[in-house]
Amino acid sequence: MRIILEGVTGSGKSSVFKELRLKQLKLNTLVLSEYYTLRTFEKMANKSEYVFDQLLSFIELQDQLFFEAQLDKTSNGQQQKISVCFEGFHLNAYSRELISEDEFIRIDQRLKKLGFKTVFFELPETLLKKRCIEETLMYRKSGWKNYIEALGGNEKALKIFTERQLLMIEKLQGVAGEVLRIDTSEKDWEYYTKIILSMCEMRK
Repeated sequence: MRIILEGVTGSGKSSVFKELRLKQLKLNTLVLSEYYTLRTFEKMANKSEYVFDQLLSFIELQDQLFFEAQLDKTSNGQQQKISVCFEGFHLNAYSRELISEDEFIRIDQRLKKLGFKTVFFELPETLLKKRCIEETLMYRKSGWKNYIEALGGNEKALKIFTERQLLMIEKLQGVAGEVLRIDTSEKDWEYYTKIILSMCEMRK
């Protein structure tokens, strides 16, 4: 399983990420929340590309070492290479202007070669205000309120989140690897998790 969970703020990335960790956490699984794939690097000007490169280089190295060691295969003949689950990656980074168009394409090609699938959590525009602003202000820490205010308040923040989702949807059309789009209006995190795991199982 190698998946990236993408989507705008409030779409359910963290909720499904937690479900996946509970159901799929193994010793050979690399699991990184968006604190390590996105937020940490938002304040590191011109370093996001480097960070993504380092993460992907680590996985590529593990694959190469695994191949060279000729490790045992499972009973169905599938090699058990390191599994990966990232909460947010190049789609979110591009929508936040952390990486350029050329960087996005280059990273995307590497992800395809590594067998990553992109899961995009989508919200109807009519739910964006409720999910991105109103609900997040209720359950996130005080720093989130400060962030919303720094964006210019609720209405300006909503406009930004709306534009980010539209941009990510547009970029999805060009993603090289397999993409699964899920409407998360119902907040059925357990069901969405089952869909993702089923996709990964069927397309190993």
